[in-house]
Amino acid sequence: MSKKKRNVRRIAVLGNNNAGKTVFITSLIANLEHYDPEILKLGDGWRVVSAKMTNDEAVNGLNRFPKEFYYRTLVDNGKWPKKTYSASVACLDIKLKREKNKWYRRDIVGRKLEIVDIAGERVADFGMINDACLTELTPEWVDENGEELYSKVVDWLKLYK
Repeated sequence: MSKKKRNVRRIAVLGNNNAGKTVFITSLIANLEHYDPEILKLGDGWRVVSAKMTNDEAVNGLNRFPKEFYYRTLVDNGKWPKKTYSASVACLDIKLKREKNKWYRRDIVGRKLEIVDIAGERVADFGMINDACLTELTPEWVDENGEELYSKVVDWLKLYK
């Protein structure tokens, strides 16, 4: 695995309708961007030096997570954002610093965090995936869509069962 891929962490936030996924993501991003170790405890002796949302447009076919709009809705209007109908992604560049320096490790590390917000009704669709789906995946489909995507479907099915 390349160093570039190791530094990316991807998180999909799943839950039922009105579970607060969008509010959670908005809050998480705001807490990372305005980090206060007394409010957001990371554990393992790390603190956030800086965090910034970097995607100004769609990434991998997913719309940009409209953090500013959701934040204003929550803070200025005191209301939860309206229902989410499609998936979106927030890409953040984060720099982390160790609380205690270790001579054999870097004290500041950079990470890329991709957080995907998925509409609640899509969660029910995941239950329709089963082993029968895998038998429908022909070698031609794998050639067109990539071995990596196929392996992720297989990995997901193992977790789902």
